[in-house]
Amino acid sequence: HAFMCLSNVDGSGRQIQVFIHKEGILIRAGCFKGTLDEFCKKAQDEGKTRYAAVVKAAALALQQDCLDKNDTGGWE
Repeated sequence: HAFMCLSNVDGSGRQIQVFIHKEGILIRAGCFKGTLDEFCKKAQDEGKTRYAAVVKAAALALQQDCLDKNDTGGWE
């Protein structure tokens, strides 16, 4: 339903892809692929608290935008 790219969030220049779909939120970053919660836990475990917070905020904002536009594809 929605896709967003973020880059250089952690200062590395790497790209993060955020996908909003009917099952939830998928994050792809480097070799990581998983849910938003899995991504945030991994980042926090690595001491990247700002990285986790920024990606989570952006992903949830994108998901809320889909909801506000009633583009849910069956998830709510």
